[in-house]
Amino acid sequence: MRHFTCDFCSCPVGNRDRFIVSIEVRPDFDPDELTEADLDSDNLEQVAKLIREMDETGVEPEDESKPEQFSFDLCQTCRTRFVRDPLGRDQPRPVRFSNN
Repeated sequence: MRHFTCDFCSCPVGNRDRFIVSIEVRPDFDPDELTEADLDSDNLEQVAKLIREMDETGVEPEDESKPEQFSFDLCQTCRTRFVRDPLGRDQPRPVRFSNN
């Protein structure tokens, strides 16, 4: 038997009390579409810059045009909270103090 926990509050969740939230993040434009600005820019210089950055950091740049998908398990309480405020705008923000 599989056991689930709420990804928000970490409480155990039974199969009948579990809700799944699926989120997809993708661009709202065609990343392969060419524009006049693309044709006017110095593409060789941009490629050279990317290669230099990869050599310096050892990290390949993230492809922001690729869709990303996330899935979360929620309990009934967290599901209700998520449906009311899916972006967390009403959640209290942490107070940040300066390092004096």
